[in-house]
Amino acid sequence: MEALAAGLPVMVGPFHRNNREALFYQKKNYSSGMVVQVVHSSADVAVLLQRMKKQQDQIPHIKEEIRAEIGKNRHSTQRVLSAIEKVLSEC
Repeated sequence: MEALAAGLPVMVGPFHRNNREALFYQKKNYSSGMVVQVVHSSADVAVLLQRMKKQQDQIPHIKEEIRAEIGKNRHSTQRVLSAIEKVLSEC
């Protein structure tokens, strides 16, 4: 998922059910299309690479969309710790 954090589309194999981020972002649909694509064969990879090549001029926009979505989770650890602290202070 490092590529996703860099703002790039990601391809995953069919056995990705243990990857929470892949599952989450696979369901998300952006103006540029799906961010996480599942591939089942080398033919699927070739098709996706051709599609990406055609969308090359949209890469800056795609990166911004992905980074904006990932940015929503920024500082989540601090938010969780603050919520726990609040609950503990009320006890």
